[in-house]
Amino acid sequence: MKPRKCKLFKREVTFLGRVVSEEGYKLDPSSIKPVLALKNSPPKTVNEVRKLMGFLNYYRRYVKNFSRIATPIYDLVKMASHPPQEGKQDRTKKGCSTNGQLPARHPVDWTDIHQSALETLIDLITSAPVMAYPDFQKPFVLHTDASKDGLGAVLYQYQDGILRVVAYGSRIDTSREKLPPTLWEIGIPGAQMGNLRSVSRLSLLRT
Repeated sequence: MKPRKCKLFKREVTFLGRVVSEEGYKLDPSSIKPVLALKNSPPKTVNEVRKLMGFLNYYRRYVKNFSRIATPIYDLVKMASHPPQEGKQDRTKKGCSTNGQLPARHPVDWTDIHQSALETLIDLITSAPVMAYPDFQKPFVLHTDASKDGLGAVLYQYQDGILRVVAYGSRIDTSREKLPPTLWEIGIPGAQMGNLRSVSRLSLLRT
């Protein structure tokens, strides 16, 4: 261990893009600058959309309902409809790949809806709360939410009498999960718990 890389007697340290302190951890302000720059650089192709979302996915643990907010952007890289039953060569000419995905160079129609979703995500990322460290000797509280657009969950824990956020989780619905409205709150939220399997002391589940 090199002395110049050691920091002793510090109240907080920066580590892997996070500021770590006794209160919890939060995003390093210096790592937020590239995120803010994305507001003025809308993607033009499917490949650029994938790169954008790959970059933002790093911050999803800090944003409640990340997937639901990002749904319009995710939809840009999906096939709008099944390609016609024509020859393989014809489908390629029309910009449809043979594996059911849009090719990387396919242009996207970036609208105000997509820009609004992107700016909302960026605003939430740059104002993310201080996340609490989980105490596995204490019970957790899990809030879940579901709709036709996606699934969401927040893992909380009471620490020093305050209900603090430990982690956020979210994803968009698959076609098989698009249940009738009366079943959203009953059947879907439990699926989100798959991302929280390490939580063994759950005191309260709210949907």
